[in-house]
Amino acid sequence: MKKIMMIAAIAAAALTSCSNSELVEISTRGAIGFDTYIGKASSRGVPVSGTKFDANATMQVWGFYTANPMNAGTFGPTAEAIPNLEGAELTRDASGNWAYAPLAYWKENQAHSFFACAPYVATDVTFSEGKFTYTVKNKVEEQVDFMVAKSLLNDATWDGTADPIKQQFAFQHALAQIKYSVKLTQDSEKATDIKVTSIVIQGLDAAGTAVSTLANTKVIDAMGTDLSFAAAATGTVDKYTVQPTTPVDLAPAVTDPAPDFVAVKHNTEDVLMLMPQTTVGKVRFTIGLSYTGADSKPAVADAVIETTAAQTWETNKIYHYKFEISMPQVLNQKPIAFDDPDIVIWDATENEDILNNVTPAP
Repeated sequence: MKKIMMIAAIAAAALTSCSNSELVEISTRGAIGFDTYIGKASSRGVPVSGTKFDANATMQVWGFYTANPMNAGTFGPTAEAIPNLEGAELTRDASGNWAYAPLAYWKENQAHSFFACAPYVATDVTFSEGKFTYTVKNKVEEQVDFMVAKSLLNDATWDGTADPIKQQFAFQHALAQIKYSVKLTQDSEKATDIKVTSIVIQGLDAAGTAVSTLANTKVIDAMGTDLSFAAAATGTVDKYTVQPTTPVDLAPAVTDPAPDFVAVKHNTEDVLMLMPQTTVGKVRFTIGLSYTGADSKPAVADAVIETTAAQTWETNKIYHYKFEISMPQVLNQKPIAFDDPDIVIWDATENEDILNNVTPAP
């Protein structure tokens, strides 16, 4: 099988980059309120217009207060949950206001700290002492760009009279993004009108002889400046399947200009949003193909491609796998091959011919 050509970790920006931070301010007097997002907003699973979240966008917020400020990177052991901010769902209206009920209020001369995730996904996330435990959906169409944050101004206090200090979240993308592209590198007289109908990703064990599970759950620590992970990823996902709404046409290999890679998306635009992890061993990609056979009848085939080593997917990074497909190999055609030739050796027997009759020149 033709080996995979793979470009990994494309467009891997730093977590602290402005383009990868989603910002929200928390303010109001007395009641703890929420202002609008600024900066670049996510679009996967969250409705946006430009750099602003749209109406009906959601996030989930936890708040805590303590008499003693939390130290950087450490969750205060005496922290108490702020009533009504214990995983509260906030929804943005058309005017840009974030609403939740019942309201939560500042406590005088207490240190306040806030944590958040977006979008609101109550069934897949739990929160405890600055750590989010999140589980990625098995179905690609249900996966979202899960982001987490803590307030940039933790330990905020209020004296009971002045306007409360505005709190600002800096959201970071917690997952790794996987996308695919495919092109033909060799045509076959046995197949025309070739299309990609699906791509399945599976983990393999180190020997490559059995399917192992891919991780979909991890504990995300939001106490530091950047995200970190409290333990190795876990999970029992056998496979993830990307299936376009319409099969993706592949141009013939011999064209002018030569064909480029064509993106293969789930439905029409979704990509895999996977838990950061290092796979147990190699990874297998099964590319489902449909085509018209030499007998003019529709047919299907699979192109199976394996990586040569384990894969590492990091948080906030994009991995673009580019597959080159040889249809003769997919159809198990046997190429005409030539072995090393033999050369007949010279006959070692000398054939002597003695010439001794000299004819005078004229």
